[in-house]
Amino acid sequence: MTTRVAEAALALEADDFARCEALDTTFHETLIELSGNKYLINSYRAISDKVCALRSHLPQTRERVANAIGQHRRIIDLIAVGRVDAAADEVAEHVRNVHALLVVDRIQEAA
Repeated sequence: MTTRVAEAALALEADDFARCEALDTTFHETLIELSGNKYLINSYRAISDKVCALRSHLPQTRERVANAIGQHRRIIDLIAVGRVDAAADEVAEHVRNVHALLVVDRIQEAA
């Protein structure tokens, strides 16, 4: 996973947003697979196409992608040192950030 996050950072430097998004998808799929939780794995597989469709609506900005890559690095670092609860908190924050971009910001724009 560390290699994929590094590849995403380099892709961002090259303004290759398509590669960044592909690596983002790989990161999420790998994180789910590494959980070893068959229920979570099967549930994610059932909705993964919908998750990708939602992600396609995220802003393609350097700042947003850099923040996501930074959070991915933090999640990996926390897992590496055994701080699983803190990693779970970071994953939850990552999801809240995406939710804000997809839902909250869109509602505010429409108002």
